[in-house]
Amino acid sequence: HPNLLRYFDAGNIQAGPMAGALYIAMELANESLQHRLTRSAPLPHDDVCLLAAEVLSGLDFLHQRKCVHRDIKPENILSGHGSWKLGDFGLLRVIHASAAKTSNPMGTLHYLAPEAYSGEITFALDLWAFGVVLHQCLTGRLPQAKGMQREVDAIIQSPLREIIEGCLEMDSARRWTAPQAGTVRITGSAK
Repeated sequence: HPNLLRYFDAGNIQAGPMAGALYIAMELANESLQHRLTRSAPLPHDDVCLLAAEVLSGLDFLHQRKCVHRDIKPENILSGHGSWKLGDFGLLRVIHASAAKTSNPMGTLHYLAPEAYSGEITFALDLWAFGVVLHQCLTGRLPQAKGMQREVDAIIQSPLREIIEGCLEMDSARRWTAPQAGTVRITGSAK
């Protein structure tokens, strides 16, 4: 998929001074979203709209194949060949139903959905984290926490506000899906 970082090969080095070291050969990325945010947060609205469309496309592709990324964060969203791509599939989990359970919640603290703490693995985990990332792109900071709930900053305007609120829905069953969020146009009207 054009919005997933491609991996070409992996293995271990057989000879020389690096013998035994592991390697991964992957598509070259120009920079991470984290680097871009460090340089120039908040990002321009139009740039965030493009990023949202591309990341949602990648998430939809993964979710259609029953894969949950489980570590959506700025460090794992990379710019390459003129588009934004998801990378780092080390925590990816294939689920065989709409949800799975784990006794070991994985992910990055600020991007973990409330249900992750009870070991629930659903596609909604990725959308929660994506909502946090969008908020960060538009404001330069994480959404304020009120208990487990996250508050969307008042400066964020629709349609991105609508997407963020849908992604940060506390009830994972009511949280937006990637296709649902992807139907919101930059102008704020549905596709």
